[in-house]
Amino acid sequence: MSALLAVQGLTKSFGGVRALDGCSFEVAEGSVTALIGPNGSGKTTAFNVITGYQPADAGSLAFRGRAVRRPDPCRMQRLGLARTFQQARVFPGLTAAENVILGRNEPWHALLRRRVAGPDRRRSPHSQKSSAPALDLTVATGAITGVIGPNGSGKSTLIRILATLTVPDTGTARVFGCDVVGEAAQVRRFINRVSVEAAFFKEMSPWENMLYSARLYGSGGGDTRDRVEKSLHRLGLPLNTLDRPMKQLSRGQQQKVAIARSFLTSPSLLLMDEPTTGLDPRSRRDVQELVGTLRTEHGATVLLSTHDLREAETLCDDVIILERGAILAEGTPAALRARHAVDGVVPSLEDVYLRISGKSLEEDEEEGGEDG
Repeated sequence: MSALLAVQGLTKSFGGVRALDGCSFEVAEGSVTALIGPNGSGKTTAFNVITGYQPADAGSLAFRGRAVRRPDPCRMQRLGLARTFQQARVFPGLTAAENVILGRNEPWHALLRRRVAGPDRRRSPHSQKSSAPALDLTVATGAITGVIGPNGSGKSTLIRILATLTVPDTGTARVFGCDVVGEAAQVRRFINRVSVEAAFFKEMSPWENMLYSARLYGSGGGDTRDRVEKSLHRLGLPLNTLDRPMKQLSRGQQQKVAIARSFLTSPSLLLMDEPTTGLDPRSRRDVQELVGTLRTEHGATVLLSTHDLREAETLCDDVIILERGAILAEGTPAALRARHAVDGVVPSLEDVYLRISGKSLEEDEEEGGEDG
């Protein structure tokens, strides 16, 4: 097969850090080629340079046998090269179809004509989907409890309610006896939250972001730098990144900073919403070990939202399976597996989910809504 995409000597630096160092490879037409490597290895930078989102410092690029000089996203799209992103950004006020049309780089006036000529997109009150209908659960103190389910099952809504970021329509939720609505300020003293879309001051360094967070929680004393370095080292983040701007870090490295930041305040309840999404296998294992250490050494209670069933089976004391906001099953991973054994064969937690829901997480993901 001939090379559809040819990259030669691609180099890209951010300040004194070289993200790509003479990178060369070819992608054969009709093939599936993978770029693999740990967080910070340059995978996303390679995508950004090839698709014209960032300029290369050196190197050349050819597509369909023709050299491409000074690529830009619109030009690469017209040539037939498209990409996806780790963190998808959409226009929430537009429909799914309209967002797709924008992805085709159509002019705005064409989109407006489609909106005027299209069917009535207004929904009736009965068509609105509730992410978390009446839900009853108790999380044991000192335990690691996993909430698993596909996108749209209500996992993130539950985490946001407990984090005092979303107000429930009905019912009550208490964290160590404090109501999340009426006593939100007291609840925030006990908790910390890490999500898949962590927010930072991107012009500031990891150290500055973490120091700012520590001071918000009333700490930030003389030993803070030492604690920050130890946390990041345990997560496998090179210490030479500690004083670089966040915008120069890869997506996975930024997620490690978010996780270390949540540990810094030694929360009594740690709410983790898909914390290992975007991490390489080694980093995922580092996070899992650190969560276990936080529970063992500090007696923290952890509520972990995930759709990684292997992670839930390995890490969690108890598991709650959600689907469309309702609890399908709950118990320890071992108890759930034993409960669904057939002819003495004990299934995996993934097999348990398949039997309970009648479908795979991937199938549910296609049907799921915005909430994780």
